[in-house]
Amino acid sequence: EYSKVTHREAHFRRAFAEVFRQRSLMFVGSGLADPYLQGLFTEIQELYGTGSRRHYAFIHEKENVDPLFMRARFNILVIPYEDHDELPAMLNQLDVACGRRSMVNTTAYTISGNENWQTDDDPEPDLMIVRSKLPTHLSRSECAAISVGGGGTSWYVSNVIRDTFIRQPGISNLIGNARPSNVGYDSPDRWYVRRYGESPIFQVRARRATQKDIERSRAWGDRDVRVIREATRSLLNIVDTTPYRTLRMQMLSAGGSRTFPRRVSLIQSVRAFGAWKRETNSDLRLAIHLVAPEVWLDIASGRINVADLATVQEIRFWVELLPAHGAPERRIFDLRGTAPLKQLLSLLAVPEDGWTAEVIPAPEVGLGSFDITSSISASLDDLGVIPGSTLRLAQVT
Repeated sequence: EYSKVTHREAHFRRAFAEVFRQRSLMFVGSGLADPYLQGLFTEIQELYGTGSRRHYAFIHEKENVDPLFMRARFNILVIPYEDHDELPAMLNQLDVACGRRSMVNTTAYTISGNENWQTDDDPEPDLMIVRSKLPTHLSRSECAAISVGGGGTSWYVSNVIRDTFIRQPGISNLIGNARPSNVGYDSPDRWYVRRYGESPIFQVRARRATQKDIERSRAWGDRDVRVIREATRSLLNIVDTTPYRTLRMQMLSAGGSRTFPRRVSLIQSVRAFGAWKRETNSDLRLAIHLVAPEVWLDIASGRINVADLATVQEIRFWVELLPAHGAPERRIFDLRGTAPLKQLLSLLAVPEDGWTAEVIPAPEVGLGSFDITSSISASLDDLGVIPGSTLRLAQVT
């Protein structure tokens, strides 16, 4: 019956395709090994492209389904079980876990040790995402960091931040007559961070301005996806040397003239904090304040999994293969950011010459496709590949 509807009713296929691409689905007892379902999934990919949503399937381990194939081809994560009697308990556990996700104005996460669950009642979570502007009154254990622009010797504070934060009595009294300075900071931290005297207020400039970039003769002051992680780490390093144990910060480099969506800023700062936390085991807590409604919607809808970003070291990204002859192919990969492009090409059986690459969204202004031979040893991080990116590989004709 399902097979007949699938093949005869075009409106059903279009409707299912839209749901499959825009929502995360959970399959229970759906028989994903059935050819008509896999054919439907394949048709959706060919006609509409693969969506970014991950799907889940509870499948008996004896069912003829390849979990690796389902994940790579259709972005379906298979959850196997041995006996059908186990399924009700597993679904009950899922129901309890979902009940804990109260999406109000703050989401809090514990990421220390081996824990990676989301919680709303932990008195001292490691990471918080707060739907508000930076507070204008800070406790004795808190500090705050504003995002600024500029480049080189220029540090630009927008009028909006001046009016809504710097000039507010609770903050201006802390700053007093102090001027921001980076004296005493080592490179590259000094390129990214300044502090208003001895106050708990910092500036962060997530712009290309490290010595490495200068040696490459790159322009200063441009927004770059890769720099957001570096600037976040510099801020964490500096704040960790102070008595403050809670850092409240804005999203970095999230203003105009971007080549990437605002959510990328959140993704990169969360990844930086997670990696830094694993390396240092510091007790510093981070609260990222955001006002962009589309970013909060991405969190509420599950498009951004903050806990995964902070704890999973692999990057999940898409690869589009566009051969000169033959059908294009789209595959999903989970690799560490340190993995070189050469490793990915080996997995894809793509030669090291005769192909171009392009990262989408572009990590910086003006970066389009490039010959892979010039970047064969570059890591995914170097190329600007982040969770959710698409790396397009096209064969030169």
